Amino acid sequence: MLSKKISLFISFILFFQLGFTQVKSKVKEKPVADCRQVIGELQDRRNTVLILNYFTFKNEGCRAKAVQAFGTVQDTFALPALIQILNADQSVVVRNMAAYSLGQYRLDRLCSILISAYTKEKETIVKRTLLESIGKCATTEALTFYETVNLVFTDSEIGGGYSRGVFFAARRNLKSNLIHQKVSQLAFATKDPFILYVENYLNRIKIKLPAPLPLSKLPIDDKACFDSLKQYKDAYQKVKWLEKYQVSKVVYDSLAFTNEGHFLTSYCVEQSIATMPFDAAFVKRCLESKNLAFIAMAVEKIRKDSLWVANGVDVAYLKKLQSGIIMPQDYEAWVEIEKAICQLELRDYQYKVPLFNHPIDWKYANKLKALEKVKITTTKGIMVLSCYVNEAPGSVVNFLKLVDQGFYNQKYFHRMVPEFVVQGGCPRGDGWGALNWTQRSEFSSVLTYKKGSVGLASAGKDSEGVQFFITHGFTPSLDGRYTIFGEITEGLEIIDLLQIGDIILRIERI
Repeated sequence: MLSKKISLFISFILFFQLGFTQVKSKVKEKPVADCRQVIGELQDRRNTVLILNYFTFKNEGCRAKAVQAFGTVQDTFALPALIQILNADQSVVVRNMAAYSLGQYRLDRLCSILISAYTKEKETIVKRTLLESIGKCATTEALTFYETVNLVFTDSEIGGGYSRGVFFAARRNLKSNLIHQKVSQLAFATKDPFILYVENYLNRIKIKLPAPLPLSKLPIDDKACFDSLKQYKDAYQKVKWLEKYQVSKVVYDSLAFTNEGHFLTSYCVEQSIATMPFDAAFVKRCLESKNLAFIAMAVEKIRKDSLWVANGVDVAYLKKLQSGIIMPQDYEAWVEIEKAICQLELRDYQYKVPLFNHPIDWKYANKLKALEKVKITTTKGIMVLSCYVNEAPGSVVNFLKLVDQGFYNQKYFHRMVPEFVVQGGCPRGDGWGALNWTQRSEFSSVLTYKKGSVGLASAGKDSEGVQFFITHGFTPSLDGRYTIFGEITEGLEIIDLLQIGDIILRIERI
């Protein structure tokens, strides 16, 4: 064991002293199928040093798989090697993976390196990926690049990469009228759906549409409110009814600490804290409730409004509160408390990845077809989900194991954002539920969010669990940040019908 650690340390030193090309691989070359599992396991465990061994393999499939792994791992230790591969590898496939993975780091300092690579690159597929990655790492240098780069406006492949890059740059508040004009020309010439989406996105942010005014609600007295709620059976119906009326704090506070469903009680706490006059006693009750949703919302309120003294909340109190959190199950609440601790200690919050706790079951994975299908029966109709085993083996395995157990049967869709996503599968039914494990993110160079894509909800990288969402359309803001593990291939029309409170009657293998 000790000699293995010494060997890895020597490899680490050699990498920097002798240069990447002089580090000989100590891993025997294997067939590509074996590389998929071995590199997949190393990626799952975030073992950067051993993945780098595969960069020297003769087989381009193994090299490409190893390079692609860093689009998910994103360890900066690998950057020199990835940059060298981008500039020197003879394989178009491998260079393309390097272009993708470097973009995933979203680091400003990579912008000029990616632009330089673009000017030298001859292959269209790599140039397309570089156009996107430049946007992910965009600095002001990218503005000049996007304004001056030559485009054939009928070329939908290069145009797609350009539009994706422009989208990501615009999200960094880097945009110009000239770039907007180029996207409009591409949209007109190609009629490509995604390029049209980006053009519409640029139009919206250019006009800066004002936020919609809140809908006026009918006033209602407390007794009438309580009496009316009695006619509804579940928490979702009760919340839909409450959303129509001007409800008093008395109603919210009374319902919050009842045995009603989590969706209703969490909604009431959220409304009481967010929309009503600050109530220190109510907030303190939330903090002492042992309900992770209540605790997280109360801590967030205190942190954002700097209400520490008024509530007797200090670092010691928060750390004691944090010690009672079940990890990794209640990771999202843990994060909220950690942000508050950082604010009180006058230090910047840095996202902390959950400890590795749920390895991929490769024995189960190897029995699966490349495209496993399940039938999702909901109260609005039936959808067929095709799962991408090769692109997201860990996510698919965990999902299908839960399906085999009947875990998702009778779960609710608890979130719906028009023209964005519908989300379900939460064991609590309010979006705060999880099982006592987290899984690693698995990002793909070939999968992007469009209508019917199915992804995993998370509280940050490598914190995915059981909740999944289905996208209503293109959502590039999620690309490379949330695992895509499948796609609705039948019943797409059902997505637009699903609302909060609709039920997943069952999910079954087909």
